[in-house]
Amino acid sequence: MIGGGTPHGTGYAAKGILFAFISAIIWAFSSLMNNLVSKTVSVWMVNFAISLSYLPAFAFIRWEHIERYQTADKILTVVAGIFDAMAMSSGVMGFSLSPVGDASAIIFSKPLVCAILMTIFLDNISLGLSDAVLTVFNIVGVFLISKPPFVFGHRAASEDESFVNGSIAALSCAISDALVLITVRKLYKRGTYDMAAIWSVKATTGYLICAVILSMRLEDSRNMRTLLDWVYLFILCIAGVMATGFTYLALRYQNPSVISLIGTSEVVVAFIFQQLFTDDNIDRMSLIGAVFITISPAWYGWKGLT
Repeated sequence: MIGGGTPHGTGYAAKGILFAFISAIIWAFSSLMNNLVSKTVSVWMVNFAISLSYLPAFAFIRWEHIERYQTADKILTVVAGIFDAMAMSSGVMGFSLSPVGDASAIIFSKPLVCAILMTIFLDNISLGLSDAVLTVFNIVGVFLISKPPFVFGHRAASEDESFVNGSIAALSCAISDALVLITVRKLYKRGTYDMAAIWSVKATTGYLICAVILSMRLEDSRNMRTLLDWVYLFILCIAGVMATGFTYLALRYQNPSVISLIGTSEVVVAFIFQQLFTDDNIDRMSLIGAVFITISPAWYGWKGLT
C-alpha cells in the first residue's frame, strides 16, 4: 500500500505530512492572490513575474556535484523543471478563468495520475484497496465541486466557455504537477536531487516562453497600473516559491501520492478564502465535494502518524 511506511520511522514520515500540509495552505493563499491579480493583469505577465522569482535559484545550484550526475539524472532534472513550468503556466490560467475553489478541486485530481504513474515508474510501489477507494472519493469530490456541464447541465454560454477553458488549464496543471512529483521522487531515490537546478530550469523555461508571448502581445505588459496590482503580484510570487519549496521538502519524507493527497486539503482552505475574499458563491454540493476530498488526506495523515 502507498502510505507512511518508510525505513526512517514514524517521525520521518510525519515530517513529510507536516510539510505537505503547510504547502497546501500556502498554495491556497497563492491561488487567492492569483485569482485577484488576474482580474486586472494579463496571465502571461503573471507567469513572467513568477518565472523571474525563481531565477535566483541559479546561485544555489550545487555545481560541484554535476560531474557525478549520469545522463539520466540530467534528463530527469530538466524534465522536472519543464513540467514544473507547465504546471505553473496552466495553473495561473486555470485560476484566472475559474473560481478559486473550483480550480483547486480540479487541480487536485492529480492523486489518480500520481498513483498510476507511480506503479509504472517507481520501484516497489503498488496500489492497495484503500488507495483505490480513496482515489474514487477524490474523483467524486472533484465532480461535485466543479459540476462539469456534460454531467450537471449547461450554464450560460459565456460561463460554459470560461469553465471549459479553465477546466482544461486546471487539468493540465494537475497532470504536469503529478509528473513533477514523480520525477522529483525518482531523483531522490537516485540521490541526485537538486531543487535549485530544477527551479533554474523552471525559471528559464517559463521566462523564455512568456517573454516571447509578451513580445507579441505588448498590450499585456502595460496593465500594471496600480500599486495594489504590484503588491498582489509580489505576494503571489513569494507564496508560490514558498509553497513549491515546502512541497519539495515533503518529498524527502513521503511518496508522491501521499503528498498530493494531503495537498488536497488546499481545496478546503481555497473555498474558505473564496467565501471570505471573493464574490464567487459556494453551494451545498461544493461543500459535500470538499468533504469527500478531505477524507483522503485525513486517512493518509493518520496512517503516517501511527
